[in-house]
Amino acid sequence: MKKFFLVLYLMTSSILGYAQNEEDQVLVFRHTGEVNLFYQSELDSITLSKYDADSILYQEVISQVFHTKDTILFVPIAEIDSVAFGSRNAIELRNDVKELTDVIDLPWIIRFDGYSIFYRLNTPDNVLPKAGQRLFYGLDSNSGKASVFPYGLTAKATAVTRLNDEIRVDIENVELKEIFNKLFFAGKVNKQESANIKRLKTAHGEANIGVALPVGELGNINFMGKCVIDGPVVFNPFAGYTSIDLSVDFLISMDVQLEAEEGDELHYESFDGNYATVATLYKVLNIGMATGAFADLNASMTLSFGLERNFHRKFKYERKGEKQTWSFPEMPVEQQQTDKARIDLTLDGSVYWGPIAAVQISTVGELIGARAKLKAGPKIDGQVNRGMRREIRDYNPTIYGSAQEQICNRISL
Repeated sequence: MKKFFLVLYLMTSSILGYAQNEEDQVLVFRHTGEVNLFYQSELDSITLSKYDADSILYQEVISQVFHTKDTILFVPIAEIDSVAFGSRNAIELRNDVKELTDVIDLPWIIRFDGYSIFYRLNTPDNVLPKAGQRLFYGLDSNSGKASVFPYGLTAKATAVTRLNDEIRVDIENVELKEIFNKLFFAGKVNKQESANIKRLKTAHGEANIGVALPVGELGNINFMGKCVIDGPVVFNPFAGYTSIDLSVDFLISMDVQLEAEEGDELHYESFDGNYATVATLYKVLNIGMATGAFADLNASMTLSFGLERNFHRKFKYERKGEKQTWSFPEMPVEQQQTDKARIDLTLDGSVYWGPIAAVQISTVGELIGARAKLKAGPKIDGQVNRGMRREIRDYNPTIYGSAQEQICNRISL
C-alpha cells in the first residue's frame, strides 16, 4: 500500500504544467496484460475509491480512479503491476530473424502459396533462407510487391528443396514473440511521433470520398470530401492486448437532386470494401479505412439539397487475448456536427442518406479485428408542402417546419 500511495503522489504532483507529447505519457500496466494510456496534460485528477467499475461498494479502497475531461476510468488496485512515466515504445528484431525486403529479397521470389515460398533457381545463397531461419516481412503500404505477402509474414523456414526450375522453401507460421525481442507501442497515430522512433512507420490517415450514388431513376446523390482518422493506440502483443481509439471526421459536401412520385421504400448503397491503409505501426499493426455512401428513401418528394457537414464519431477497438470487441462511445449532438446547408424540398415520408466509413484493424499475418462499418447522415421525417431555401452557419432542424431532422448512426460489425 505504501508503494501505491507513492505512485499516486508522483502522478498527482506531475499532472500540471505539461504540454502533450510522448514523454507526457502515464502508462498503467496491469497483471491482466492490459495497459491504460493517459497524458499528464489531460489528467484532471487521480483519486481512490471504495467503488469498482460496476458501482459496487466495498468496505475498503479497491480502485484507483483516473479523471480526464471526457472519461472516468476505474482501475482495480489489485490489478496494477506497475506505472511508467514517459514513452516506452520499443521494437527489436531477434538476431536470428531474416527480414525480407522489397529491394533485396522480393525480386528473387516467384510466388507464395501460403505454405511455401518459391525462389528463382539462381537465387544467391545470401538471399535464400536457411532451414530453421525465422522470416519476417512487414505490412507496408508503400511496397510495390505487397501482393506477394498480402498479409505480411512471420514464419520459420522448415525445409529448402531445389527443384527442376525453382527452389521451394517450406515455412510454418510463428508468433510475433519468436520474431521480436521487444515490441510495444503506446501513443497517438500521427507523423510527428514517427520521426523520433526508429523503424516506426506511421501516417496521420485520410481517405478521400468521391462518390456518385445513383438512386434508381430518381437522380443522384454526390458526396465529396474526406475522412480523417486519429487517436491513441496501445499495442502490447506479447501480453495479447491491443486497444485503439479512433476519432473519425467526415468532412463532406453533398449535392442531392431527387424526385419521386410514390412513397415506395427504396435502399441504395455504394461500398466496394477496398480498405486503404491510413496508419501502419512497426510494419506490424495496420489501420485501414474504406468509404462509401447510402440512401434510404420512403417518400413522395422533390428534393434539391446542398450540405457541407462535419460529422465527428468515435470508434474503440480492444483485444484481450482471443476476445475482440468494438464499441462506439456516445457523443453530445453539438460535438457530432457542424453544418452549412441549402434546401428546397417538398416531402411526404422520410429520407435518410449520408457517407459510410468502415474501419479494419489487422496485424501482420492475421486479421485481428472484426471490420466495423458506420453509417451517419441526416434523416428527415414528416410533411413539407412548400419550397424552402436557407444559407446558415448553424444547421437548425426547426427550419423544416413540420419536418424533423435527426442525426442517425447505424453500426454493423
